[in-house]
Amino acid sequence: GLQSRIVAAIVTYAHLAAFRGDDADFEGMRRLMEQAPPDRLATVQSMWLDVMHGQMLVRSGEPGALALFVRAIRFADRDQILHAEATALRLLALMVGEAGRPADAATILGYCAVVLEAYRSQWRPE
Repeated sequence: GLQSRIVAAIVTYAHLAAFRGDDADFEGMRRLMEQAPPDRLATVQSMWLDVMHGQMLVRSGEPGALALFVRAIRFADRDQILHAEATALRLLALMVGEAGRPADAATILGYCAVVLEAYRSQWRPE
């Protein structure tokens, strides 16, 4: 329905805005995330919205990413969307490492390397 299309458009924009390097548009992402439907459906689009929203929070130094990553990881694991699980776990490891817990970050990254490496997205921005 319409809500699914809105979430898909938000995810697409957030993904493009996040990979603009040093010119990432966090303020634009924030405004867009605020427009996302509050009652997210249990869909792949909502999972990616959680990943993108969490990434925006981590990169801008704001709190709140942990719950988003956990929800996305659970959804991805349950539905076997392993490249999404790997992405969310790597972003979680970044957040954990930046929070002063390098050993925990290394554990998460080790899990990704052993279990999920084959499913890692190979897409890289130009």
